[in-house]
Amino acid sequence: MSRQSAPVVEPGPSHFLTYDIESTETEEARPIKTQREHLLPTERKHKPILSQLGIKKKKVAFSEDEMKLYSLARSLRNRVRKLENVRNQLKAARDIAKDEAVRHLIEELTPVQQRFLESQLRNYKCKSKARSFTFEDKADAIAIHKSSPRTYRLLSKMFILPSERTLKATLGKVSIRPGISNHMIEVLSRRVGPNEKDRICVLIFDEIQIQPHLDYLPHEDRVIGFEDDGTTRTGEVADHVAVFMIRGVYRRWKQPVAFAFCKSAMKASNIVSFYKQIVAAATAVGLNIVASVCDMGSNNIKAINALLDHSKRVRASEDDVVQDNVIRVPLPDNQYQEVIPLFDPPHLLKAFRNGLLERDCQFTYVVRGQQKRGVAKWAYIQRVVKIDREKNRVFRLLPKISAQHVDKFKIRKMKVKLAAQVLSQRVAAVINEFARPETGRLPPDAYYTAKLLLEIDQIFDSVNGGFGGQSEKKKLRRRIPVIIGWWKCWNMIVKSTEG
Repeated sequence: MSRQSAPVVEPGPSHFLTYDIESTETEEARPIKTQREHLLPTERKHKPILSQLGIKKKKVAFSEDEMKLYSLARSLRNRVRKLENVRNQLKAARDIAKDEAVRHLIEELTPVQQRFLESQLRNYKCKSKARSFTFEDKADAIAIHKSSPRTYRLLSKMFILPSERTLKATLGKVSIRPGISNHMIEVLSRRVGPNEKDRICVLIFDEIQIQPHLDYLPHEDRVIGFEDDGTTRTGEVADHVAVFMIRGVYRRWKQPVAFAFCKSAMKASNIVSFYKQIVAAATAVGLNIVASVCDMGSNNIKAINALLDHSKRVRASEDDVVQDNVIRVPLPDNQYQEVIPLFDPPHLLKAFRNGLLERDCQFTYVVRGQQKRGVAKWAYIQRVVKIDREKNRVFRLLPKISAQHVDKFKIRKMKVKLAAQVLSQRVAAVINEFARPETGRLPPDAYYTAKLLLEIDQIFDSVNGGFGGQSEKKKLRRRIPVIIGWWKCWNMIVKSTEG
């Protein structure tokens, strides 16, 4: 039977007939689609292009030119549909904007809230793959995702947000290369604000070990993973990354501003170069770097000593007063920025513990205005732990202290937690109790070891304060007060512990 065009049939009470125009089946072979089965309208919303043009020729029989025209027609029709959707969205937006209540509400919102509301109104009728987001929308979403990916996934179920894949693709377009990011420092200066107190900051630098490997970036057509400091790139595969960060003192903000891939530890000469350039760039945009913090790595110590020696030579040539432990970084117009180098207190604590493992510590302390001398020994710490484990198996005085804390062959020397638990007030109190004459478990001179441990514990608390308030148990673990003068407290630490 020859193919016929589909007749228009009025739907009956129980079913209605529909025909596929491009189908090759005969009328007898075409199944009757009931209203219960599909619940579709009699006419399709978007008819096929061939049906609209009245062409009955099969698509598989098209020539090459006809196929090109057919593809072009389909792409044009899709563009028309998208433009129609945009027109409808603009019309709906104009209708909403005309509402006085909505306009008043939008004006009261912050820029971030306005962007969020606009994105929700723009995409609430769109399918998941048809949604559109501006770059600002994606940037706001990235901020939420970086804060907490789990929270972002929860919010994605409640609101219309870009997918995590979209966020990764957006971040992939941002080119971050090794070296110093002057643009990041300028943006940071604008975000901090004009308040001079908020602009006081410190420079922090450290390095981490990475797995040596190479990666190819298709969008940049380059291979990363080699030793690279932003200016010099070698053929050595990097196994460390050195990172430089600026952190606020009075206000809680921090931002990495430079990094470099390096083979083993970063060279001292490179650290000195990065140090000077970052301080100069930060000072140029109004940030006030007053100190620097790093660990006690050999290259870091060498770099700090080189900076201090250079500063002393500059002061001597200018007949200036030579100050110890102050770095002067040269700036334009013959100006200098003074920076105080500091070592990370946790690393100082580990270094002190490691030194006490190998040799006794002789120190002085003050009692009622008189200066006295004592000797602290690691052997007393080992003995008190041994006594505590043998005599008090049920009710131990030092339940957290184990062989990993006191045995120098079992100590994990990179763990700050182990050093802090040994050089603590609790261990000092137990040693002091066992050294009393009526107890007799330790010699009387073990008192000096307890004295030194208590002093070290208080010094560590005094430099380990955060942005929060004062703790009831650890009164020295807080912000350094300006009015009292914290240096006086450091000088009086031993006096305050007497008795």
